[in-house]
Amino acid sequence: MINNEKFKLILFVIYTMLYECLIWGLVAASIYYLHWSEWTILVGIVMSSAQFKPWHFGLSYEKPESLKDDD
Repeated sequence: MINNEKFKLILFVIYTMLYECLIWGLVAASIYYLHWSEWTILVGIVMSSAQFKPWHFGLSYEKPESLKDDD
C-alpha cells in the first residue's frame, strides 16, 4: 500500500505538471494565435510562481544540506 506522504508527493507532482502545462500553453497560444505581445511571458512567469507550494499539500520541505546556512 502507498503511504500518505508518497500519495501527497504524487498529487503535488501531478498538480505541478498540469498547472505549468496550462499556464505556459495559454501564454504560448495567446502569443502565437492572438498575436499578443511577447511581454505576455512576464505574466506567465508571475502566474507560474503563484502555484501552490509543497506545504499546501501537507508536505514538509527542508532545504538540502548544501543550501543551509552555516550560522
